[in-house]
Formats: sequence, C-alpha cells, structure tokens
Amino acid sequence: MMDRRETNPVFRRVRVRLTMLTVGIVLLLYIITSVSVYTIVQQVVIRSIDTRITGIVNQLATTDVQTVINSLSPESETYLLFVTPNQFMTNLPPSLDTEVANLFNTHPRRSHWVVNFSEGDNQFRMVYFPIGVSSADPTMLPARYILIVTNITRELAVLSRLGEVLLFVGIAGTVLATLAGFFLAERTLRPVRKAWQRQVDFVADASHELRTPLAVIQSNLDIVLDHSNEGVLDNLEWINNAHNEARRLSKLVADLLTLARSDSQAAALHMDDVDLSALLDHLVELFQTVAQAGELSLTQEIEPNIHIQGDKSRLHQLFVILLDNACKYTNPGGSIYLSLASQKGGAIVRISDTGQGIDEQDIDRVFERFYRADKARERDGASGAGLGLAIAKWVAEAHGGKIQLQSQVGQGTTVTVQLPL
Repeated sequence: MMDRRETNPVFRRVRVRLTMLTVGIVLLLYIITSVSVYTIVQQVVIRSIDTRITGIVNQLATTDVQTVINSLSPESETYLLFVTPNQFMTNLPPSLDTEVANLFNTHPRRSHWVVNFSEGDNQFRMVYFPIGVSSADPTMLPARYILIVTNITRELAVLSRLGEVLLFVGIAGTVLATLAGFFLAERTLRPVRKAWQRQVDFVADASHELRTPLAVIQSNLDIVLDHSNEGVLDNLEWINNAHNEARRLSKLVADLLTLARSDSQAAALHMDDVDLSALLDHLVELFQTVAQAGELSLTQEIEPNIHIQGDKSRLHQLFVILLDNACKYTNPGGSIYLSLASQKGGAIVRISDTGQGIDEQDIDRVFERFYRADKARERDGASGAGLGLAIAKWVAEAHGGKIQLQSQVGQGTTVTVQLPL
C-alpha cells in the first residue's frame, strides 16, 4: 500500500507548520532565558568591579593615600590617581597616561562618571570621583578628585565566553528542536492520519458496497417499467429482486451508521443488568430453525444465571452476528457448538463450528471493516459486506471485554468473547 505520509501534501504542510511552531516556541523561550542569564551575570560582574573600586574610595577616607597605593597588588592591575592642590599621587603606568588624560579632559569635572576604554588587548574601567564640589559657585571646578582605573579584561572575557556558550547551545538546541519537532509532529499526526485514512477507506468501501445493491434495484425496476403493460404477478420476480436488495441495502446502511457512531463516540450504550444465560438460550432457540434449514447441528452448554452489566440489544446483535457467520460458513452436515461459563470474574462465550475455516494470513484482518477473507469461504452468496465482525468487536470492547478468533482451514473456527461480570 502506498505510504500516504509522504504523498499527502496536507499532512506534509501540517507537519512542517507544527515543527516550525515547536522550534519557534523553544527558540523564543531560549532567547528570553539566555538574555536574562547573560544580563544577570553581566550585572553581577560589573557590580563586583564597582564594589572593588568603591572599597578603595572608602579606604582613602581613613587611610593614607600612599598606603592605599602600596596595597594595590600588581596582579589586580588597579591604579589610583589622587589629586589635591598640594598633592599628586598615582601608580598609573605610562602606557595609560595618554588615554586617561584624553578621557579625563573630555568628561565633566563637577560630577561623578564611569567609562570603559581599551588599550591594546586589554579592557579598562575608569571611575572619576570629584571631592568638595561647591554648590554656591557652579562654575568652580573641583581642585580635588580621584581617578581609579582597573583592568576588566578577565571579567569581560568571562562574559564573552558565556555569550559564545549560549550562542552555541542555542544553535545546537535549534537543530535538536527541529529534529524533535519533526518527530513529535509525526507522533501527533499519527492518530489524525490514521483516522483520516480510515475515513477515506470507509467512504471508498461504503461507496463500493452501496453501488452494487443500488445497481440491482435500478436494473430490476427498469425491467418492471419496461413491462408496465403487464400485471404485478408477471413482474413479481423483478420486484422481489429489488425488494431483497433494498433490504440488504437497509441492513448495510444500518451497519455503516453503527460503525460511524462508534467512531464518533455517539453510539450510547444503555447499560443494565443482563441475564446472559437467558439471552443465549433464546438465540440458540431462534437459530435452531436456521441450522436445520442448512442441515447443521446446533448444540449448547450454557451455565445458568450468569448476569453482566451491558446493553441487551447490542449484546443480542453481537451474538447474532457470530451465530449467523457460523451458520453461513459451515457446510451441510457440520455442527455448531455454543458454550457459556463464568471464569475468573468474567463470562466466557465460545462459538465453535466445523466450517471451512479461515486462512492464517486472514485471521488478523477479519475484524477490519469491509475485509472479507478468501472467496473460498463464500458459498451460495453468503458473503456479506465485511462489517459484521467489525461491529462485533466494537460491541465487545464497548462492554469492557474482548473478542478472539482461532481458525484452521478445513477444520473450523472458534470465536471467544470475554465479558466482565
């Protein structure tokens, strides 16, 4: 059978859209998370640098400037420039003199400011603190100020590395999200595709099955119309043919409606206490006439007083289908045996026949809709539309039970129905 997963453009488009939606959501969440993480880490790093600088300023309030300068280790690459009218002290290296002077001359003198700059391969942060700014004369520049310069190359390298890791994880995550999206979209669409395919097959098979009785009805009625000058008795054969096909068509439509309702969960079951023993006794009695007409032996072994919760009319339909199939596909002189027994909290119903049997390759498919086994099983036009066992399976499962079939060609078939007590 052709794989419609690859040939149907509707499902391809839906799959791509679901994948894009999944990737888009994952990517959006990742971007928000990554930006938040990077921003928080950046703020923590910058805050730690500014805390270190502020600590030096606070230390100057209680400690001699030269002592503070001497306490700055070369490894920290932190430099201090302290200026008063009578004092100029610094450990600033000559390599930074020009850059620091340029930045100092291009920034305001009366307010505190912070600026980052680069020198070669290094990144620095410079902080300016004015001391004793006069509010009475806004034009007067402070004669006392502090400049602190610290190397932040390592901290910025950590942030850069973090950004690279987040970018790499984002790209890898996008690729994985795309692959996972295709897989999840396939898993999501699988039941939808299965239901869609069942609907397509259902419509195609139903159209095929409906066409035959309609054609027979139409052809027989055309003959009647062509013989309109004759009486009813003269056209009785054609009328009977049309009538029989109309009854067959009515049954087929009823079966189709049952299955359609079962698919849509609209086939409500009217659960009540059902005397299964009495129900099967009654059905055996009804089918004795059918069995005798087909020269069959129908025997039973029914345990009395077995009750279950179920829909009596649906259970009646289930066992009518099974007994009818047993009678249809058992040759004259054969036998049919029905038994009912309680076992491990369940009711076990077995219907066995000595009929033609079913080929092993067909056993797994006999419960599919419109599926009919090999033509060898058909006799005297006994073949139906292939809906009976599908309905039987639905009824059994709707009651919380299950149905199984065992068969061998030429030896017969046994159908077992298990229903909870």
